[in-house]
Amino acid sequence: MPMLHRWRICNNLTEDSTRDDRPYFVVDIVAQTPETTPTRMIDYWINRILGRPMNPAEREMLIEFLAQGRNPDLDLPSNLRRDWLPRAVALILMSPDFNWR
Repeated sequence: MPMLHRWRICNNLTEDSTRDDRPYFVVDIVAQTPETTPTRMIDYWINRILGRPMNPAEREMLIEFLAQGRNPDLDLPSNLRRDWLPRAVALILMSPDFNWR
């Protein structure tokens, strides 16, 4: 049960803050991300959150998740960045690498 609560907090921190029922502080992930390609965005957030490399297989899954079938080394359209980047950051926060910390 504590893990479920932790995951819920991760989602609440990264999701849209326009909902009236959300009493949590929300981090504007997109505005804080200087990178524009899925690979570079994931690497930026891994470094920012973990401060060390992530398990390579999990990193690749996150990149594929964010790329949504596109080339991960090309710029991600702004609508996908807005919709999928916060979810990818939440997944980093929920990863075994973060829990290892």
